[in-house]
Amino acid sequence: MDRITLTRPDDWHLHLRDGPGMASVLADTARCFARAIVMPNLKPPVTTTQQALHYRERILGALPEGAGFEPLMTLYLTDDTPPEEITRAKLSGRVHGVKLYPAGATTHSDAGVTRISRCFRALERMEELGLPLLIHGETTDPEIDVFDRERVYLEEILGPTVERFQGLKVVLEHITTREAVQFVEVTGARIAGTITAHHLLLNRNALFLGGIRPHHYCLPVLKREEDREALVEAATSGNPKFFLGTDSAPHAQGTKETACGCAGIYTAHSAIELYATAFEEAGALDRLEDFASRFGPAFYGLPQNEDTITLERRGAPGAAARGRGNSLEARLGHPVFGPYRPWLERLGNAPSLALLNSFSAERQIKTESGKPIRFVPPAPSNPYYEVHLFETGEVSTRPENNHDLFNALVWLAFPRTKARINAMHAREIPKEGGKRGRLRDMLTIFDEGGAIVVGDAQIEGLVRAQRWAELFGAPARLRVVVVGHAVLEQALAPYAGITCKVIFADPSQDLDAHCAEWLATRGSSPRDLPPLRVFGLPALYPVKSRPGAGQAVAVSQDAEESPGSAERDAG
Repeated sequence: MDRITLTRPDDWHLHLRDGPGMASVLADTARCFARAIVMPNLKPPVTTTQQALHYRERILGALPEGAGFEPLMTLYLTDDTPPEEITRAKLSGRVHGVKLYPAGATTHSDAGVTRISRCFRALERMEELGLPLLIHGETTDPEIDVFDRERVYLEEILGPTVERFQGLKVVLEHITTREAVQFVEVTGARIAGTITAHHLLLNRNALFLGGIRPHHYCLPVLKREEDREALVEAATSGNPKFFLGTDSAPHAQGTKETACGCAGIYTAHSAIELYATAFEEAGALDRLEDFASRFGPAFYGLPQNEDTITLERRGAPGAAARGRGNSLEARLGHPVFGPYRPWLERLGNAPSLALLNSFSAERQIKTESGKPIRFVPPAPSNPYYEVHLFETGEVSTRPENNHDLFNALVWLAFPRTKARINAMHAREIPKEGGKRGRLRDMLTIFDEGGAIVVGDAQIEGLVRAQRWAELFGAPARLRVVVVGHAVLEQALAPYAGITCKVIFADPSQDLDAHCAEWLATRGSSPRDLPPLRVFGLPALYPVKSRPGAGQAVAVSQDAEESPGSAERDAG
């Protein structure tokens, strides 16, 4: 499908900031969204109805001429918010929710709630008046792992709170985990959840491919792939308790790209397009309109919009896309896919588990425990996936999903390397006591974003010294073989910033055997894998087709494309 018309959507979680920053980004939202729930975490925060109404007037005054956009205002909940202020907010007809930030949880949350019991009088009035509570659901306990803070908040704070206030409407905003999906699903109709585009498209590996990626850092932080899959399943399920909320917000570039950068991913400039990408990848584009345009108004008790927008596909999908587009076969002609072409050609336009399993049987691929590799449909989440794979040989695979398909292809082309990665994970997991170590971090980074640099000792020295101009000037002496399936997926729409973490090999070596041996005997930490922006190489990303042609030395400095931009990023 290259064209889709939707009832104009709304954004049920948006940061606009104030002043010139707000004016510079407001048009991005107004171009496609009719309304948006505007977050109150300004400096100082919007804690009263009068402040909210004044902020609304500033937003309306900054809109481009002719823009039909309505800001839906919120209050910032504090320990001292009086019930009378809740009443004033409801009576204003302009305030549509009250935002709870645990103090210190995210950007400009220092004035937030320190203890939920201190807000009980305000919550009672909200319950009475039907004014929704909008929650950033993360504990701020420093002893809790950052990847577990949403889950712990649900268990220790939100669960007892909704049990106490059984008539209170609650939106658990920007949910990120399988546990949050399940929480929303099993509670009553008064509990809903918003989902961002970036949490549908990215998992936590995106933070670390080739080094720290500040434009992939957000709060709540990106989570595991199994969590991303749960979010996609929820968003595309047709359950009216889940609806669109971008959590998009601007920051100055200098506060994002710094030693202690702000959290978030700016998506307003392409938000609905990113959601459409995620839904298309899931084969559920026909359910996008419900998620984006219908379920949110129904929860907030507002009418649906009457006008429409139309999305059209223009060119190949972007780097975030995982779907098999019409031009996939042409894109697979790229030289990076050379090691996988024998199987790609046999798969044709209809990849299937049966075909993949026939290829695995031909190659007699096994785990290091001796189990034949079989590609199987995803089963309910297993917290010890690598152990299950080691013990059964079962690789969870959706053949229509490019991320999974490339993982299967790497198993076919580099079976010893993949089996060694799996065996090392399975060996380490019982030792870790639930705390992931640096060795497994290295294994995951190489599995998702690894490459083999084939060349002599001088080539290795140039890579380690990051002497890019000399390196890229000697392509005849250098070959790069990409084995990370996430990078292979990105290569469907290549750009100069794609980065791998690399292992070095001599041209005379068996690459698969060498990688397996290196991982087992020489690797212990991500620091052992130097970074290389492999698509800066002329052989993989021709100079004539990239911006700044001829400036090979600058390739290592290019900002990587992502759902956010370097100039404007969320917090």
